[in-house]
Amino acid sequence: AVTLRIESVGPKKQSVTRIIGLKDELDAVEGATRVGSESILVDGRTFACVIFKRPSGSGEIRFWLAPGLPWPVRTIDNDGAEQREVVLTRVSDAVTFGAGRLDCAVFSETRSAGGQALHRATSWRNLAVPGHEVRREEQFEVSGEPVSITRLVAAYAVK
Repeated sequence: AVTLRIESVGPKKQSVTRIIGLKDELDAVEGATRVGSESILVDGRTFACVIFKRPSGSGEIRFWLAPGLPWPVRTIDNDGAEQREVVLTRVSDAVTFGAGRLDCAVFSETRSAGGQALHRATSWRNLAVPGHEVRREEQFEVSGEPVSITRLVAAYAVK
């Protein structure tokens, strides 16, 4: 059996889940219960995922893990009032910044309450980059006005 350690970083609404030591077999995840399995299609490839759940604040978080991927294929964090869903949409996509270029996984994120989307984001992630996000595009409203924010790594080098 392989045991994975899940770390939550930051306050509840800003939490980031990191999976450390992902192996090719998924039997157990520390602090979580295996609740099923599901095949998920990403980028034209089918991934056989194991679904886990664990308590998170006043609700629960469910995550779909696939052997060989360092990221959850899907994550749903539901605290009763708000739900945050993050879905892997592309396994590999190059992001160019300055003189650099990194291969990234691409995720779509939606925060909703009462069935209404409050916040949408797309993020490009690479494990080698501190914080993992290489690019992030967000869309939401402030006082009824649409707001769009894009963040991009300006420089990255391995020494």
